[in-house]
Amino acid sequence: MATHREAVRRYLEDMKSRGFSSWTCAPPLFRLLWALGLEIPPPSLLGSGARALLMGGIFVPVSFGILVALNGDVRESFFVSVFAGIVSVALLSSRIRRQARARNLPPWEHYRRD
Repeated sequence: MATHREAVRRYLEDMKSRGFSSWTCAPPLFRLLWALGLEIPPPSLLGSGARALLMGGIFVPVSFGILVALNGDVRESFFVSVFAGIVSVALLSSRIRRQARARNLPPWEHYRRD
């Protein structure tokens, strides 16, 4: 079985050959997580639930902090952040899923093989 780093390299080469930008296939958040040693699949090959938890888990606290700093109302900022997080993650996840289906992407295990 290939190392995670090798699998990511194979995935990025495949996505480039399919016409995807490398930054679309591997956004900065995922590149950071990989650099920190987390061996998670790229967003297009990550399950919808895991993708939503990961992206929402980062989006909501960051947006909450920004809104509290700008607005000062903790309760309102919380609800706006959660709502915006749900909508943003749902739209992004839907877009990623459509692109993966349109390009007939193989499962992550395909890139992990030797």
